[in-house]
Amino acid sequence: MWKRLKNFAGFDNAGLTLENRLLNAVCLTVGPSMLPGLVENLLIGFPIGLILVEVFIGGISVFVFYKSRFKGYNENLALGYIALGIIMFIPGWFLNGGIEGSTTQVGVFFIALIMILVKRKCTCLL
Repeated sequence: MWKRLKNFAGFDNAGLTLENRLLNAVCLTVGPSMLPGLVENLLIGFPIGLILVEVFIGGISVFVFYKSRFKGYNENLALGYIALGIIMFIPGWFLNGGIEGSTTQVGVFFIALIMILVKRKCTCLL
């Protein structure tokens, strides 16, 4: 089972870069982890806007995983995924964040992902 999951995620593929493997791991973690919160928020009766944000993030995670795993790693795709995650953080915050509540740790996580997945384009002039 573990071997199949590693093969599906591309961890055994030597042709994939570290950035590609990391993006695959993030997408495989974020996508399925949205399901329990989505079900709980539906049962509790949270606003439909929050449900749509969760569905959008889960869908984007599946799409980015597919593109990254089977079409190849693209830095613009990773940056777009992270940017959409940060943008979707805003309505999630104001719609009360659902069962898990609002947290600023997600924003810090996305900034760390940017630093890991995106190559430096300019140098600091300090």
